[in-house]
This record gives sequence, C-alpha cells and structure tokens, in this order.
Amino acid sequence: MALNTRPPKPPGGGGGGKRPDPTDEAIDRVMSKAPDYRGETAVGEGRAGKGRAKGKGFAMGNKRQITHMITDELLDEVDEEAKVCGEARAVVINRFIREGLARSRAARAKLSE
Repeated sequence: MALNTRPPKPPGGGGGGKRPDPTDEAIDRVMSKAPDYRGETAVGEGRAGKGRAKGKGFAMGNKRQITHMITDELLDEVDEEAKVCGEARAVVINRFIREGLARSRAARAKLSE
C-alpha cells in the first residue's frame, strides 16, 4: 500500500456526510461545562440568559462583550495611546469610557447647582 492513499471507508459510508443537528439536551450538556455557565438554556426565552435583556452583549465572566463601530482614525488614536501607555487596546477604551462618564457626571452636577 502506498503511503499517500487513504484507508478504505468502512461499510455503510462512515463519513463525508453532514452531521446531524445536535439536540437541545446535548447543547445544554456542553454549555453547562463552560466556566461562565449560569444556568442559561439553549432554547426558548432563556437563550438570552437569566437576568440579562436581549441585545445587551454576550456575558464573559463579570464583563460583557459588545459590538461597537469606530472610525479608522479614532481606532488609530486609541492604538497609539495603548502603545505609548503599554496597555491593551481594551484597557485604554475602558479607561476612556470611565473618564468620559466621570466628566459627563461632573458637568451635569455643576449645571444642577
């Protein structure tokens, strides 16, 4: 037998076909082993997760993953700041958000005086 030939397929096909869709129970079984599992189910209304409204991002530990669009120019500025500070892009973005929110709250408090 040549080294570059495939072994014969077992009787009855045994491969090459489409996998069947997993059952809801199989999905729940796999999900329950995830480190951030909090009892969410794979089907029905529970799919969005308990205690979380739909559309609020994907839970990852105590944080949420969201989708946000940003211009190339602004992203370049964020990346430059991250490089100068020696921080990750996400750390810089989170810091900017916290600082911007603090300034906004301070400005509102000043206006209400």
